[in-house]
Amino acid sequence: MSRDRIAIVEDAIALFNAGDADGVVSCLAPSVCVYTEPQLTVGRAMEGRDAVRDWMATRRARVPQLRMRLLDPVEYEGRLVADILVIAGPEGAGGGWRISGAIWFEDDLISALRLFWHRDSALEALEERP
Repeated sequence: MSRDRIAIVEDAIALFNAGDADGVVSCLAPSVCVYTEPQLTVGRAMEGRDAVRDWMATRRARVPQLRMRLLDPVEYEGRLVADILVIAGPEGAGGGWRISGAIWFEDDLISALRLFWHRDSALEALEERP
């Protein structure tokens, strides 16, 4: 039986917020791909669990209090679109960004994440393969 897609992403974010890189990558397919906003770069920003683990270590070293929050997640035929609030400072202080993500799954693991500035773009991306 498949796990709830929203719960999978919420678990990954909770593990990220706790600084648990091994826990985060356990929520990801081995060949996970992360794509940034198409206006910023073309192609994959990260590929594979090790790349995500390295990214997390680098970001945590720079911004130890970095955390995320999932907002307005909606499932579409086994895929997910959600906004992700990225907070760079202590609770109630510091900067942050709100980005939208289109998220694909392989079994009960996150297989791809594409980030966009606008939720409409993330919704359109769900029609395509990552």
